[in-house]
Amino acid sequence: MLCYVTRPDAVVMEVEVDAKANGEDCLNQVCKRLGIIEGDYFGLQFSGNKGENLWLNLRNRISQQMDGLAPFRLKLKVKFFVEPHLILQEQTRHMFFLHIKEDLLAGRLQCSPAQAVELSALLAQMEYGDYSVNTATYSLQDLCGKDIDTAALICRSRNTPGEKEWILR
Repeated sequence: MLCYVTRPDAVVMEVEVDAKANGEDCLNQVCKRLGIIEGDYFGLQFSGNKGENLWLNLRNRISQQMDGLAPFRLKLKVKFFVEPHLILQEQTRHMFFLHIKEDLLAGRLQCSPAQAVELSALLAQMEYGDYSVNTATYSLQDLCGKDIDTAALICRSRNTPGEKEWILR
């Protein structure tokens, strides 16, 4: 049975599993191909009848959870976010980064202004390395994509002169 699994960076992987395979079999194959041994943080999502995102139950057969015939379309997602110091593998850390970046660009993140600023700084550091005033060449467009209106950090003045608030749209 064929499954198409979309990674957070929009790359689609073809995964061949047994017709009686459960969700864990598919997730294990995806993690193995990506070189991820910390697979417990991840899950597979699919779109339900009403367009809602549903988690694939890893203990049950894939064919029993999804409508229609194979190939099934799934998305690799971070299911359990953990503190960064608990992540052992660079590949796992990279998948977390891609997931958060995807959610930022899609406008799915809900966070305080302070968290939005910190998140943007961390994404910039992950993508471009440590900040140096002499070598920094990235911009807001580089971080959030060309469509600034749908996924952007916008700086607006508050009542107090010089104080700024960062909001996530």
